[in-house]
Amino acid sequence: MQAIKTAVTRAEYLRFDEDSLSKHEFCHGEILAMTGGTFNHAKIGLNITSHRYGLLRGKPCQAHE
Repeated sequence: MQAIKTAVTRAEYLRFDEDSLSKHEFCHGEILAMTGGTFNHAKIGLNITSHRYGLLRGKPCQAHE
């Protein structure tokens, strides 16, 4: 027998999130646990940002992470 899922309101999620030590997201009435970042993910982000920064050097735009 499966448990019946009950939707959570935004207000309930925000109260839950205030006291939580881990990251969660609110999606269509469900509270979902988010995974932490990894070294490889951080390295990819750094490489992309560095590449953008180089492309914009000397131009009136700025790259942001």
